[in-house]
Amino acid sequence: MRTLLKVEMLKLRSARIWWIIAAGAVLPGVITCLSFWEESTLVWREYLHVAMLIFNVQSLLTFSAFAAVMSAREYEENTMEMTLCYPYPRHHFLIAKLMIMVVVIAVTVAIFALFTIGFGLGLVAEPLPSAILWLFIRVLLQLIFMHVLIIPAAFLAAMLSRMALPSVMLGIVSMCICMMLYNTTFIQFIPPAIPFVLSDHLLGMDVMSLLPNYTIHWSILAAYFVLLLFAGVRMPLALQGKE
Repeated sequence: MRTLLKVEMLKLRSARIWWIIAAGAVLPGVITCLSFWEESTLVWREYLHVAMLIFNVQSLLTFSAFAAVMSAREYEENTMEMTLCYPYPRHHFLIAKLMIMVVVIAVTVAIFALFTIGFGLGLVAEPLPSAILWLFIRVLLQLIFMHVLIIPAAFLAAMLSRMALPSVMLGIVSMCICMMLYNTTFIQFIPPAIPFVLSDHLLGMDVMSLLPNYTIHWSILAAYFVLLLFAGVRMPLALQGKE
């Protein structure tokens, strides 16, 4: 597995897509600052809440695009047959990509937190309360886990189509769902939208309607992850056998 991780890192280094992390991490804070630039009564909870909502919507595209490049590059460059000649079970390749995505998501969230708080120190008049800071960090840790649970959908879309574009389109559609259906009650049952809705409640804002028991949301995410990860391991093999 260590060899596969090293190979994935080398492929990503040559792909030159690390700028996606910087854009996905910094832009939400910039957009939030511009939105509240002339606000004189801004408080930290409101500022962090808006920044997190923007981050969650944008991350649906950011992480899908990153996963798309990781999954579809072998097909687009016609190197998949050579890759599968290595003496590793085929599901190890998908697990290696998933492990890379865990790091990518965690690093993006960490950079987002640092820049957002940094921008906020220059924008919000009051000092940052320690209780708000630790609440923000706890929500971000759960947010990492939630985005990891929905990433297999982007892997599957790229592997089935053998192109990066369907995964990118999946991210765009997920963004549209969040922006168009945020005031509905059933958005909380749509897996890609759960990080967007649930983080709002975890931060204590309760702007969107949500069931008081979070177990159902975590169960949906877990089932979504297991089902699509299994499909990502098995379905490409079945499709390849039909060719």
